[in-house]
Amino acid sequence: RSEPALADPDYLDEVLERVAAEITENYADVVRLRQTINSLDETIIRQERLKQLVAERVNAGRIPPAELDLASLRLIQSRTLLGQLRSQLTTAEYR
Repeated sequence: RSEPALADPDYLDEVLERVAAEITENYADVVRLRQTINSLDETIIRQERLKQLVAERVNAGRIPPAELDLASLRLIQSRTLLGQLRSQLTTAEYR
């Protein structure tokens, strides 16, 4: 099969459509990732406050220490996910 002629208007239109679609898709990825990161930032702030409240209750003997472990684990998971999403955002912005 021969290569399409670069001067062929149909071929150029097809290439332009593909490029436009890729740009649109990449832009949507960046917007989605930024929104998810912002939401996760807010979640982490709430989880930090919750962990403090849980620690106070554990120290007062009102709930078992395992509850603090669970709150800490959830915070670690959220921070890990945040790092992964930021990495994906950097990649998406680079494209």
